[in-house]
Amino acid sequence: MKMTQKGQVTVPKDMRDAFGMGRDSEVSFRVVKEGILMYPAAKERGEEMSKLLEEFRGIADAGLSTDQVMDMTRE
Repeated sequence: MKMTQKGQVTVPKDMRDAFGMGRDSEVSFRVVKEGILMYPAAKERGEEMSKLLEEFRGIADAGLSTDQVMDMTRE
């Protein structure tokens, strides 16, 4: 891939398709030891995570205080 004067690159169509990325999709970048990692932005993944977390809504014991829950997570 070649970077344009504005710092833009074109993500190959097969990769866009594989990751469900289309026009106006947002991406994030992370520096890793091998170079730069590009992935769909957290906004898109956040919606997925919200759906998964919905399954757990109401499972926690409402009788516990925040401090008690925090203590449990630190054990």
